[in-house]
Amino acid sequence: MHKDSERRYRSVEALTRDVDHYLRHEPLEARPDTLDYRLGKFVRRNQREVMAGVMAAVLLVGLVTFFTIRLAKARDGALAEAARTQRIQRFTMNLFQGGDEAVGPADDLRVITLVDRGVQEARALTGDPRSQAEIYETLGTVYENLGKLDEANKLLNISLEQRKTLFGTDSPEYADSLVALAGLRDAEAKFDEAEKLARQGLNVSRHYRAPNHPAIGKETALLGKILEDRGTYPAAISVLEEAARLQSTSDASRADLSGTLTELANCHFYAGNYDTSEALNQRLLVMDRELFGERHPHVADDLINIGAIQYERGRFSEAERFYRQGLDITQAFYGKDHPATSSALTMLGRALVSEGKLDEAAGILQQALAIQEKVYGKVHPRVAGTLNELGKIAQRRGQLDEAEAELSRAVEIYKSIYKGKHYYIGIALSNLAGVLVDRKEYGKAEKLFQEALQIYSQTLAPDHQNVGIAHTRLGRAFLRDHRYAEAEAEVRTGYDILVKQSTPPQVWLQNARADLSEAYDALHQPEKASKLRAEFAANDAKTTEVSRKN
Repeated sequence: MHKDSERRYRSVEALTRDVDHYLRHEPLEARPDTLDYRLGKFVRRNQREVMAGVMAAVLLVGLVTFFTIRLAKARDGALAEAARTQRIQRFTMNLFQGGDEAVGPADDLRVITLVDRGVQEARALTGDPRSQAEIYETLGTVYENLGKLDEANKLLNISLEQRKTLFGTDSPEYADSLVALAGLRDAEAKFDEAEKLARQGLNVSRHYRAPNHPAIGKETALLGKILEDRGTYPAAISVLEEAARLQSTSDASRADLSGTLTELANCHFYAGNYDTSEALNQRLLVMDRELFGERHPHVADDLINIGAIQYERGRFSEAERFYRQGLDITQAFYGKDHPATSSALTMLGRALVSEGKLDEAAGILQQALAIQEKVYGKVHPRVAGTLNELGKIAQRRGQLDEAEAELSRAVEIYKSIYKGKHYYIGIALSNLAGVLVDRKEYGKAEKLFQEALQIYSQTLAPDHQNVGIAHTRLGRAFLRDHRYAEAEAEVRTGYDILVKQSTPPQVWLQNARADLSEAYDALHQPEKASKLRAEFAANDAKTTEVSRKN
């Protein structure tokens, strides 16, 4: 119909073709053949495919943008972390460079000097509070290991508050500070607070970290140690076994696993599982020598723990030998005034007391007590443990007033720390009762022995060696008071427990045998005395056979 003939369809076929093009959303022959026109027709004809393609393109651009931004952030974070690490490395290196005349040359620096200087350097890191909090925690832990508990407390609390401000109370960083403070409270024998802090930190850490994160295993191990130190051994064993499992299947260091196995061995020792404890400690001795060498405190701990097992089995000279080896390493590593050295001194003094080397033992124990009271104060389990041994020396020397005073103080310390829920109280009560027996105050002694047995019934297995010893000692009190039937019953109960131990303590077995024989003689029961001697002979033969096989 157009006036210009060139603009009209030249035939019906051409018109028909354009109608078909129109119906199929294809470009018309009658329209100008431009790119925009053809592209529009293509889009309308392939609407679904085009939309899908557009969406895919948008998604691809979005992903590229997202990962570009994320990589940029990761790069910036890595650079920031590297810078923070370099600051901490420079901080550490500065501590060991000596430097000015007021401080002195580096060769003359001591650990305390370094840590004190570190605190001063850390205070200058106000522009990097995250690094500052980390350094305060590290230095606080070093102070704790050096026995400077007040200084440790200040730094760990500062670190805790800084991380609370920086990250909030629901963060792994805050959890780390809680756990560090829990370790200090454990060292101070503030067990309720220590357990609360450790559990709180562990719960937060578990929420934000993978189950196999090394921190989880380490924090679990600390909780187990706190439970061990407060005397809840079955619970502690369970937690420490879980910690060892975590550390065996994660990226935790072998050193961390070694520390956990040491506490597990200690728990089995305190629970009276001496064979299990000895096997663990022998394994640890090999492991720690490979990890740390021959002259490391972990090796010293292993030797001292093996010595403690020998002591409980009545092998006092063997115990002394292991104790001396452990003390030599500990003192060389930490120095003469360190709390670890004092603990090793107490163990050696304990063996010397049992061997009758009272003068040497007294000097060693007084040295240990001076260190412990300086570090921990007057009320601490380690102070009580040393007083317990000093009381035994005074008793053997016949200085009963002094013995009673020292053992009474030990009882009061244990009671205030453990609130009646630790077998250490029973040991101190039994020793104090022994002094009263020497005074012939049998009624008072009986009450203390009964109190000790009551505590043992709540804290130890019925067949624990200490339970047998307490019954034997109570029986001796009855024997000295001429209450022969009661004496026979108590000594017999104690003897039956002791003789069933895998390696019975010979000193207490001999005491029980002598007291039983005396009781039967006093009761005019020669047939029981004869039967008892036959039992002794059979048990001696059995013990000899076991020793020969071992």
